[in-house]
Amino acid sequence: MAESLPIELVTYIFQMAAYLFRSTNRGAVVTLALTSSFVYNTVAPILYERIVFGSGRTTAFEAFLKNESVAAKVLKHTRFLCAGSPYFQPHSSGVALLVNLDTVHCTIGLWSHIAFLQARDGRAIPGNVRVIWPSLPLDLAVGDHTRNLRSITRYHGFMPCNYFDSEFPQLEQDVEHWTRRMLDLMPRLTHLGFSQIDAANVENNYTDKQLEAFELMLRTVSTCQMPCVQVAALRLTGRTVTRLTAYVRIARSVDENWAMGRLRIWADKRVLETRWVEPDLIVDDARTERSIWTEPEPLSYHLAQKSENSVAVSG
Repeated sequence: MAESLPIELVTYIFQMAAYLFRSTNRGAVVTLALTSSFVYNTVAPILYERIVFGSGRTTAFEAFLKNESVAAKVLKHTRFLCAGSPYFQPHSSGVALLVNLDTVHCTIGLWSHIAFLQARDGRAIPGNVRVIWPSLPLDLAVGDHTRNLRSITRYHGFMPCNYFDSEFPQLEQDVEHWTRRMLDLMPRLTHLGFSQIDAANVENNYTDKQLEAFELMLRTVSTCQMPCVQVAALRLTGRTVTRLTAYVRIARSVDENWAMGRLRIWADKRVLETRWVEPDLIVDDARTERSIWTEPEPLSYHLAQKSENSVAVSG
């Protein structure tokens, strides 16, 4: 039957099947790709466009990269890489095969090594980055390669004041310096995203400190001379979502026009109480093709939801 159809239609059918099922039933797409060389050549660019290695699969990722003949055939199609383990050693020889990436979810160390190789070989540096465990300032984490940070256009990391008070003993001064330094290092940034951990169990006033850090960071971003930042996104997790109204109020008080036009908030009810959980959530998001750029809603949406809830309660 397929032989009687135009080749363009057959190609389209296989491509759509690959797009539809690569996230929900990847094994079926792999089986489909193995039916013939024509189907493989049609499906492979879609199937291998996104490669995801789970947080506990460091060895599997390294073994995959060491088999360079196989890895080269796969990775020539890869634009998106999620290396979920924070323990992966970035200097594996196979990393040099990651030549066409534009999006990476990994440690800043792995991104830095990929960026170094890309720059050395005259290739584009991956500019869409989600960082696992960004426990060091970016310039310290990348060492001598800070110039490569200038290629980042989308960045997703953690809000300051997320783990320990000792990281920001002087909250106002430190958060402002931290934010300005990040913006200076990434002058081409158009999308700036942050996750906020659920710190309800840390100490009584820790969530208040998170709110204060958010206000300081937002004030710095909205007033800096960085017209390139078109979207700022915040991901609230777990019980932090219950303070959504407070975050919206603070954002409007800082600069209502800026916040209403550029700020997005993702009310993610999954639990994220420590950074140890973050790699698993990163992998889950990568497999379901969600991100801080696809899930958040503008402030107008959250204000409308609040209004609807108030009406329902009063009714």
